Amino acid sequence: MKLQGIVQYPVDAQSNSFFCALASALLPALGYAEDTPYFCAPKGRRCVSCGECGEKTALQKHHLALYHALLAASGVAFGFSYPEDDTVEEHSLPGVEKGWRWPDEFVDFLMGAAGLSWRRIRKGEGVEALCAALDAGFPVPVRLGGEGKYGPDTAWQVAIGYEGGALLGLDSYAHTLQNSSARYAADGSFVLEDWPERLLDAIVITGRAPLRATYGEVLARAAAVLDNPANGRLEREVLRRIEAVPPETAQDTACMLIGIASVPIEARWHAAEAFCTRENLLWRLEGSEAVKRELGEALFARYIRNNSGETHGVCWKIWGLLGVGVETGFGPAADSGERLLQKSVQRELKALFSAVFQNDREVLAALMRALGR
Repeated sequence: MKLQGIVQYPVDAQSNSFFCALASALLPALGYAEDTPYFCAPKGRRCVSCGECGEKTALQKHHLALYHALLAASGVAFGFSYPEDDTVEEHSLPGVEKGWRWPDEFVDFLMGAAGLSWRRIRKGEGVEALCAALDAGFPVPVRLGGEGKYGPDTAWQVAIGYEGGALLGLDSYAHTLQNSSARYAADGSFVLEDWPERLLDAIVITGRAPLRATYGEVLARAAAVLDNPANGRLEREVLRRIEAVPPETAQDTACMLIGIASVPIEARWHAAEAFCTRENLLWRLEGSEAVKRELGEALFARYIRNNSGETHGVCWKIWGLLGVGVETGFGPAADSGERLLQKSVQRELKALFSAVFQNDREVLAALMRALGR
């Protein structure tokens, strides 16, 4: 058997395979279909297929909206790193240590916000449970040891069926299992025979359940990330490194700055879209509609409103100063270090990074007001 119509990822700017895979699984679990109305936040109305967001299907638009909401609800959208990145010494998400791999509490909060029940299975257990979920129409996010951005145990795929003893799955367009025995088809799906041996874990949806999260709890998680003292330490370190960069380490420092900006340039956009969009996973959580509107306006203003010192645009300027763009694959340029050594570039970078951290402080203040603190 093979589930049909499961959305392949990434859809637009989605760099985290866990949230991508979870969104692909949640779409059918929550009853989304191609004819499910989609609320367009930029237009403030339901989609009329104007074409301004590109050639996306309705399900792809819903996938992106779910990704926005899941990333924001988890708190990850408000950090400066992804918690599974073991190269980071100190994460914005509280309580994260090296080796963090989507603990049950983290997943359960997201499933509670989605109104779903679930269980985790690991290697050597629950093959029948995985197949039962597929038989019930629920895709299953799985980790099969692919080539993840942060290591072989950080790539997520989605199981969409089985045939004999083989697992049928959907991977990202990057084909993270290409160095395994997986066989990829033209539609992006794969067949993997030795999946029981490769399985690290899977998130098995078992059905609908009452909502187990409130809007206030989402706000509290976001506030805890933004209020983490680690962010202040990061800001001071960034400014110090810019001021004191020697020629021999300029390229390495430029790479560090580019990497730091690469998270908020995308993640804060997802956060703002999540809080601005009505009829999404966040909007339906219990909470004041007036507060939801006020916070949507606050995040829109500080994170994505064009030409207003918003984080998204500021991070693009940071990248531009260091020579990053489409032509470099959004990575460092050969002369990024040389650019960083220019005093005028250093002055502007300091001002731009300060603006990124200040925008977060203003959003934190809005969250604290909403929480009554």
